[in-house]
Amino acid sequence: MCERQNLNLMPMGTDLQPSLFVFVGRRDHNPLCFIAVEQKGAVMRRSRVLLFLVLLAIPLIVLVVFVAARNATPSPHLPASVGEMDAVFAQAVQAAESGDYAAALDTVNQMIAQFPEHAAEGYMLRATIYYVMGEHEQGISAASEAIRVNPTWLPAYYMRGMILLEQHEYDEALADFDYILTVDPDYSDAFYGRASVYMQTGDFREAREAYNTAIELNAENIDYYLGRAWLRWTLINFSGMQEDASRALELDPNNSTAYALLAYAHTARHECELAQDALDQHTALAGNAVDRNLIDYYQRECG
Repeated sequence: MCERQNLNLMPMGTDLQPSLFVFVGRRDHNPLCFIAVEQKGAVMRRSRVLLFLVLLAIPLIVLVVFVAARNATPSPHLPASVGEMDAVFAQAVQAAESGDYAAALDTVNQMIAQFPEHAAEGYMLRATIYYVMGEHEQGISAASEAIRVNPTWLPAYYMRGMILLEQHEYDEALADFDYILTVDPDYSDAFYGRASVYMQTGDFREAREAYNTAIELNAENIDYYLGRAWLRWTLINFSGMQEDASRALELDPNNSTAYALLAYAHTARHECELAQDALDQHTALAGNAVDRNLIDYYQRECG
């Protein structure tokens, strides 16, 4: 289950706040899924867990200024075993989750030096931490290093494409997503990435086709439905928006963003009782990320 807030795509200037996500890199043909930390089911997989803050179209606030030791000396007490490498990786993730990005980056540097056979994963984690910090150029550089070390690892291209998207470098982001599809035409996240680019460039027809293809390839990814719901809002297709939000809630009954979408759709259709129910659910689940503009919108239309 994956929940994403995208401020620039939200109606009425909504002020939903960013939430923290876990980026899970799997070794199958579709290796990316985003799982909200606050949601049930967030797990640490053997194939590594990467911290990821997923916000597609807004500048990220730099949460901390760090000084990273780029040439960190690896600890002599780290046995060169997969289990120990996983432990070091988990240590870096824990530090990043706590906001200690300097310690996280230092640990990543140790991991890359101590376990060079896993360097690509280390560079990916480094890219992710820089992305969370808002250091996008360094994030792009780290993702590019992951590609240099392992040019066949498609998640690295996806990661770089998402950071390029954050930088509004749309052609470059599309190039990464398109490359993925030349290697694996069924890589659904690449279509999702394309849709995200097209949402930002205003090419809504291409965005719709990309979202539809992503959903055809993987009907269980909640992010695809949330993204297409925002597109349908833009296209004034409120019934379709309602369908996507409802499908998202089938996948995750506790997704606050899906309830916000549903409330917007019902409010737009003047289905005020249903809108109130969805708004109440959103408010109960969102905590500090309650969409105040949704409340204002509901009050204007249904109050």
